[in-house]
Amino acid sequence: MRSLELKIPPVVVLAIFAVAAIILAKLTPIARVDFAGRYLASFLIALLGVSVALAGVFEFRCAKTSVNPLKPNSASTVVSTGIFRYSRNPMYVGMALALLSIITLTGSIVALAMVPAFCVYMTNYQIKPEERMLQQTFGETYLKYMLSVRRWL
Repeated sequence: MRSLELKIPPVVVLAIFAVAAIILAKLTPIARVDFAGRYLASFLIALLGVSVALAGVFEFRCAKTSVNPLKPNSASTVVSTGIFRYSRNPMYVGMALALLSIITLTGSIVALAMVPAFCVYMTNYQIKPEERMLQQTFGETYLKYMLSVRRWL
């Protein structure tokens, strides 16, 4: 299904998965876990997710390269500093954490399945196409970076 590659903005994908998680949570109230620190845990996970994503955006801005996820071929450089030393996709890691935060807020065990589903979707329809384009654009430099830093974490 290459027709989906680089077509849906990642923030929209996140919203779709978040809505799906909330619907799952509503449809399966028996699979809900309430715990005293749920709201705090959700907040802290969200804070971490936003921090990780913004750290990625910050590094892109410092390197003066494009942050447009639908046009990875417009990148002007391989960013391997800051948070990009630990993850090739910190913005998507941040989004996955934001999704986990929403699911934590619902308390739904069933909705937790949306996090790996989100990661699989993003890997296949956003990250791998980005990697192909970046490898074509930057060649050996990007290949070395791919070999030294994990895709997610």
